Amino acid sequence: MDKSIWAIFFSIVGGVLTVLVVETVRYAKRRYVRWKFERIFGAAIDQYLLVYTGFVLRPEFRGLDPQQQANLLRHPFAKPRDSGVRISAGQTASACEIRAAAYVGPTIARQLGVSTRFVDDESLRDKFDIDFVSFGAAANDKTCDIFQNEGNDLVEYDHSQGFFVWKKSRQLVYNRRQGDRHDYGIILKIHPKQFPKRTWIACAGIGETGTSASAYFLATKWKEIEGVVKGNGKFVCVVEAETDKDESAVKCVVYQAAEEAPALTRAS
Repeated sequence: MDKSIWAIFFSIVGGVLTVLVVETVRYAKRRYVRWKFERIFGAAIDQYLLVYTGFVLRPEFRGLDPQQQANLLRHPFAKPRDSGVRISAGQTASACEIRAAAYVGPTIARQLGVSTRFVDDESLRDKFDIDFVSFGAAANDKTCDIFQNEGNDLVEYDHSQGFFVWKKSRQLVYNRRQGDRHDYGIILKIHPKQFPKRTWIACAGIGETGTSASAYFLATKWKEIEGVVKGNGKFVCVVEAETDKDESAVKCVVYQAAEEAPALTRAS
């Protein structure tokens, strides 16, 4: 056979093998990243729910006459920078929780290849066989489910102390800075006792920035958590951020058991 034909043949074979090797490496890399991602978010079967706290306007308006009350109820909301705009809505959500969902949703969809759905907590009150990330602390029913579930022996929110505490000792998980320049949140992951293959995650803040900043950290810096935790079990990560600056979020501590924590971890 002519040498030029052999050269063409080997060139084609070499090209095909190169493509196969490159694509195999890319696939292996994607699978490896997904495996690491699943250690934090779990391997969702079909859909991941992004759960916000549903709000409705309180029915009582003391100090208003009936006509004023009726007018306000018809259009109870306004634009932040234009109070002259009147808006009506039967139910609404916090801006920080909308931001939080916008951070987390695309990351989950991209890494796990499953759909995400933004849904209010009230509609999921009786649902346990689901994978979800909830936003907000004690006001969100699904975050409360995480705090109260027997699969969580880590932390919960303590109203009397105004912060997150270890469930057993009632000690603070982290000693926050004093003042209003920083806000704090937690990323709490558990597998519920009733459905241990499911993954429940809460991004819960002391203030609004704490909630949205913890979601931002989870979505963009999950590898910092994955590099610390062992296995794919429960954990709590405390996040600190400058008020109104989600992207300033930094990891304070990550624990998988209360015994790992010192008596009180202080901010530097």
